[in-house]
Amino acid sequence: MTIVAPLTTWTFTFLAGTGHIVYPLLPVIYETAHQNGIRPERPMAVATIASQQAITASPVAAATAAMIGLFAEKCITQWGLPQILMICVPATLTGVIAAAVVSMFLGKDLKDDPEYQARLAAGVIPAPVSTADRPPLAPSRPGRAPPASVRPPTWQRPRSRCRCRSRWSPCGPCRGTGRCP
Repeated sequence: MTIVAPLTTWTFTFLAGTGHIVYPLLPVIYETAHQNGIRPERPMAVATIASQQAITASPVAAATAAMIGLFAEKCITQWGLPQILMICVPATLTGVIAAAVVSMFLGKDLKDDPEYQARLAAGVIPAPVSTADRPPLAPSRPGRAPPASVRPPTWQRPRSRCRCRSRWSPCGPCRGTGRCP
């Protein structure tokens, strides 16, 4: 887990060209590590660093385009994209793997950590639950509005013309309800 998670975030960032791809993976990394008895900060810390390292190695990242532009500005034309990638890809991968290996030995394991065990016994931290012990997700009822976290943002919702001002933006009195005074 401590090696796989950073390599996954490195690969995703390398292919996407942005480090923002790591945000939705962090809860998954945390939960998977916690369920397996691994200190979650080990894979999470290296995974975020791996994501940032992959930006310098990604051929579609703005950082790589900036490097090429800086080299061209200094008339160093022998350094193009292939040469940059031949250096950055192995260097960042090696650094990520080395950081993951070092991270495997930082801190105590969860089973040997007395503070974690005390918090677990006190109920401050929830006990790890395996996926087999969890209840299945229930489908939503048809015709029910999705929760606010699933609804499209306001700028993507269709707008109706406000009748009292003949504009597309809602007026003060009706506030976009269409019930103009």
